[in-house]
Amino acid sequence: MVAVKVGIPEFLFGVGKGVETHVAKLESEIGDLNKLLVTRTLRLKKLGIPCKHHGLADWIESVQFG
Repeated sequence: MVAVKVGIPEFLFGVGKGVETHVAKLESEIGDLNKLLVTRTLRLKKLGIPCKHHGLADWIESVQFG
């Protein structure tokens, strides 16, 4: 098995649903995937991520807490 580093772009392209359009903003404001995984919906809203993409936070939480 080979370990592959996954960053914000790869993660968002994997999620799909249009969230990949926010790659640049999330990379510049949040920085790395670990920080994105603990980001809450309110923070995404403050960054200007449209409400239809707030499901991203729900998806992230489901990955974390399964």
